[in-house]
Amino acid sequence: SQEFLGAALSPQGRTEGLFAIKSLEGKFILYCDAGERAEVIKAFSRYKVADRVDIIDLSDQYAIVHLTGFDALGELGDKILTSVKRHRISQNGLDIIVKRENLSDIKNALQAKGLTELTNLEFESLRISRGNPQFPIEINSESIILETGPAEAVVFGKGCYVGQEVVERVDSIGRLPKMLIRLKTKAEFQK
Repeated sequence: SQEFLGAALSPQGRTEGLFAIKSLEGKFILYCDAGERAEVIKAFSRYKVADRVDIIDLSDQYAIVHLTGFDALGELGDKILTSVKRHRISQNGLDIIVKRENLSDIKNALQAKGLTELTNLEFESLRISRGNPQFPIEINSESIILETGPAEAVVFGKGCYVGQEVVERVDSIGRLPKMLIRLKTKAEFQK
């Protein structure tokens, strides 16, 4: 199986969806971290070019759990549909896709192994400090995909794609109109 990131772009090269993609037994599993479900599906559907392709929204049936520093997935058994390497808050991150009905069992098994569940605020703080932009928070329809990263979501040698003219022009010039960067500040507060 293969796994990679892909982006759905507007004709202006702006990001309408960012997907993790995994091939699995003749099928492709795509998931997007966030965004309006109908809009993300609409953006992705523009890429449907064959009649033998069906897009099925299973987001109500599955959940994503992100793990770092855990490599004993076999112990979780058949409760996992698949896993995808993602470097969200650490270099060795892993998303596991699980049926929602098994989510509490998975969480309990992970807690029994000594893993701690982060709050949304803790996760966001780690993600931002790592400099990992997320769709649709920092990566969205207000920016060209190359302005916010991740560049691996664009494959320059694949042929024609929606938004190609803008993305290829920006890449060939080597200069972006704007760019999302991480700044580190040191502030001292005086009393």
